[in-house]
Amino acid sequence: MNVSGYDYLLYFGLPSCSQCRGLKENLKKADVVYEESKEYDKYGITEVPVLVLIGYHKNNVMKEVKRHVGYMTVEEINEFLKLSSVERRNEDVYQREKKKWEVQNIKPRRGQFRTEEEM
Repeated sequence: MNVSGYDYLLYFGLPSCSQCRGLKENLKKADVVYEESKEYDKYGITEVPVLVLIGYHKNNVMKEVKRHVGYMTVEEINEFLKLSSVERRNEDVYQREKKKWEVQNIKPRRGQFRTEEEM
């Protein structure tokens, strides 16, 4: 399973860590494509195992979307990736709607959308 809507999933772990080995096995069972990384400082990794989801956003800028520290079952891994796809779609929809609001001079207020004349 490829990580939908994202470029890659980073895995940080150590061979001597039992939780890391378990997480790595579950990633394989879930058929998730991931990349092992040793760039602990770059991503601020102080504990293992860690999954970091990286994706492209506006203007092809790479951005950390979310991370998880600790062991995960196959079901938890699938839920982690499923939720991330929803978050990505919601962010994309929000950005498109925000542009429309700016063009139409609409400003959100207290959870509602009103035009300048109505405010």
